[in-house]
Amino acid sequence: MIDRRLALALPLVLLAACKGDGSGDDGDVPFDVAACPYISGGDTTAQFTSTCASCTVTNQAAAYDGDAGTFATVNMPALSQGSVALRVTAQDGVVFSAGSNPGVILSSAGNSGNTVFNNGYELRTYMDGAPAGSTASASPTIVGGSGSSTPYRASFTSAAAFNAVEVGYTFGTNSEDKTFRVHEFCSDG
Repeated sequence: MIDRRLALALPLVLLAACKGDGSGDDGDVPFDVAACPYISGGDTTAQFTSTCASCTVTNQAAAYDGDAGTFATVNMPALSQGSVALRVTAQDGVVFSAGSNPGVILSSAGNSGNTVFNNGYELRTYMDGAPAGSTASASPTIVGGSGSSTPYRASFTSAAAFNAVEVGYTFGTNSEDKTFRVHEFCSDG
């Protein structure tokens, strides 16, 4: 089993290089990323699921590459409806304890308008594929941008241990293309 402190050491080293200048125009993160170390490295994996046949994700690996300046892009075309989700599972042996604060760094793109987290978004945790918690029962804490193209972090306190974090979005019929960016998944412990 990998010592969790060792597994988190590399992302912490990368954090210093990823703080950005706070301008928000190129994926810069305008808050202290050390408060929520990235879930990245080793055998970390991502999985995209969707009930929307025309919805897609591009650059999926960027959601766990340890660089908040890159991002996965989730696309929901006009006239589509349903739900989309992107989940990152930590490398084998990494388990985040109950009481940890899992999170996701998001921003909007294109015609997405305001992507304030609690407007159709949900953050969920899993332990070996089984649900472990969600923001459906706990309001997320929002830090950073306010739904513009500036990245912001949504997080909550998990009541159960977990090894995966997922951001999901459920929507009715879109009148226009909608896109959101997932910069990184993170957890403080």
